[in-house]
Amino acid sequence: MTWAKYGTEFFDQLVDSNLQPELDDAAQLTHTQALHYLYSVESMEMIFKKSVLRRFATSSKSSEAAQELVRIGFWADLGGSYKVIHHEDVFRQSLVAQMKKRDRDKTSKRIKRGSNPSAPVANDVANDIPNVANSVEATQTDRQTGIYEEVPFPENLNMKTGELMEETNPWKNHPVKTDSGPNLMDQLRSFGSAS
Repeated sequence: MTWAKYGTEFFDQLVDSNLQPELDDAAQLTHTQALHYLYSVESMEMIFKKSVLRRFATSSKSSEAAQELVRIGFWADLGGSYKVIHHEDVFRQSLVAQMKKRDRDKTSKRIKRGSNPSAPVANDVANDIPNVANSVEATQTDRQTGIYEEVPFPENLNMKTGELMEETNPWKNHPVKTDSGPNLMDQLRSFGSAS
């Protein structure tokens, strides 16, 4: 699993890129989703087939947005594929760093388990058991989708401050004070004023 990394300038560059107003939102969304897709497939070439665009782009104007991204030079049209040009240095640096970390972690695990650090590593248990690798890898995901039951808010929760109100006296409508030290907001304010 990899994670997407954007420099602080990324969205500013998108906003300042002279996108057509009617395609501005669609182009920004499609471009960001393209980078997410490239992170997920770990593509150092930053190229994806045009037919894949429908797989990850959620905008109803993703095809027009892709043409607009080519027009402004953020993407290149390679015939049957697109190449993402904008943000490619940050993307590659991030992907290389993540791959190196993954390799360091594998080596560290091997050393911890007492095996030879130079021996090749299997993809966990899945490669050791025949006919299981494909089904296991297909079910592994970093998505946290599931059915979660909704937890109700306590009746004595002050919705403005997020603090619990005293339950013993219903006429007192103030947060419960604790002796846990200074308030977090006071700490943050004093931290900001110290510099």
